[in-house]
Amino acid sequence: MSTLIGAFLVHVVVGSQYAWGNMSPYIVSYYRNIGHEHVNQSQFYAILPIIVVVSTLTFPLGMYLTNQYGSRKVIFCGALFCCFATFVSSIAKQPATFFVVYAGAFGIGKGFLYPAPLRAAWSHLPGRTGFVSGFIVSGLGVGAFVYGFIISLLVNPDNKHPVRTEIQPDVFEHVFEKEISDRVPRMLFILGICWAVQLFVGLILITNYVKPEVQIEDSEANWEDMQIKKLEEIASKTPIMKAVCSKEFYHLYLIAISQIFYGYYIINSFKSYGQDYIEDD
Repeated sequence: MSTLIGAFLVHVVVGSQYAWGNMSPYIVSYYRNIGHEHVNQSQFYAILPIIVVVSTLTFPLGMYLTNQYGSRKVIFCGALFCCFATFVSSIAKQPATFFVVYAGAFGIGKGFLYPAPLRAAWSHLPGRTGFVSGFIVSGLGVGAFVYGFIISLLVNPDNKHPVRTEIQPDVFEHVFEKEISDRVPRMLFILGICWAVQLFVGLILITNYVKPEVQIEDSEANWEDMQIKKLEEIASKTPIMKAVCSKEFYHLYLIAISQIFYGYYIINSFKSYGQDYIEDD
């Protein structure tokens, strides 16, 4: 049970990235108000997709390291990347530095923090893979929901509305006043501390993934585990290029795009869009 709770806490931190749509207008306003007037919201829409791409590329490495060294070490490494990204970003005065550090390092950290807790929890509850996965991954939604409010409270506690500003000829965006945007570095620093504490607690609660030594019996109770084991065996014997060239790959790819695209689009841009119609931060 402790591993299940710890894994959930880790995924809450991972899910906090989905609060980026709420955070990005503050970040853009901060850089514009300290002299980078070329910065605009359209550029910072790229942060979340970069995090997703980097983390997706890192997932296989995270799973491999988990199998080789155990979940705790991989979670520790992922925590270092995420906390490093947040603390360094809090003192970054150049937008390019923020882009590279926050999107890159947080993406790598997510690639480690996503699979390792799941792997550890699966090993403790054989036959309950679906329940375990659902409980832990629900932390993604909880993280986005909770930290979305925390971000606003840290930067804009008085709920002040941004000023509509012409950033280019006939192009307008909402920019927060300098009094508000100056709180961005402090906000990032506090988030870094919150995430570090939460990841530390999660790391204490999680025990290392141990590969089961006993052969899993074929019964209704562990049917999910049997299916996952079979899929892992097939995947380990299938060359990557053969998988990429198969029609099943593109069927799954199209399904994933259809399912994920609109959600990511909305969570990335909902606030900057809504500012044109709603005067409530």
